[in-house]
Amino acid sequence: MKKFLKRLAIGVAVFLVLGTATVAVAVVVRENRTFAAPYPDIHASTDPAVIARGRYLVTGPAYCGRAAKALLIKPRGPTKPIRAHVMPGPTVEYGEYLANSVASCGGCHTKSNRRTGAAEGVSFAGGSTVESRTSPGTKFVTPNLTPDPKTGQIYKWSEDQFVDRFKNAVPTASPMPWDNSKNISEDDLRALYRYLRSLPPAKHGQEL
Repeated sequence: MKKFLKRLAIGVAVFLVLGTATVAVAVVVRENRTFAAPYPDIHASTDPAVIARGRYLVTGPAYCGRAAKALLIKPRGPTKPIRAHVMPGPTVEYGEYLANSVASCGGCHTKSNRRTGAAEGVSFAGGSTVESRTSPGTKFVTPNLTPDPKTGQIYKWSEDQFVDRFKNAVPTASPMPWDNSKNISEDDLRALYRYLRSLPPAKHGQEL
């Protein structure tokens, strides 16, 4: 019996050591991966209006100033087909476009698998744990953006309060890019609000 227990303990120890080593090697090997994105055949425009629009998207809703480092999690993009044509304006349709592609709000505000990045929760219901941008070791749980009366973060906010929260935001330790939010136009913020209010209510972190 003692020999059996000894062998079992050695086997478990070897398994743990090999498992830990495998994970460590996987992280090191995958730490600096690059991903081939399916870029369309596009050409640079010299149209000042197009350039201005691109500058606005990069420094505003898309928040391209910071890049996330992928370790085990694969980059996650839009989960729905992107509309080929959508007119800018304070509409639900344009808000859907912004939230699901340009701003990718669901990337943080949807509970996902920490290893694969696959969605495990209802879109925009929050519940993901994310690291602080400025306070190492501090973690935040993303809030619920759906119009749930009990757990919806913005359920009681009026449209004007939503716009004001972004326009007068003060940067915090939260991963939310408040410092870029002032660059988002009022029409785009109203479009986002109207789209979020159109979503089916879901509990905070509600799983699929």
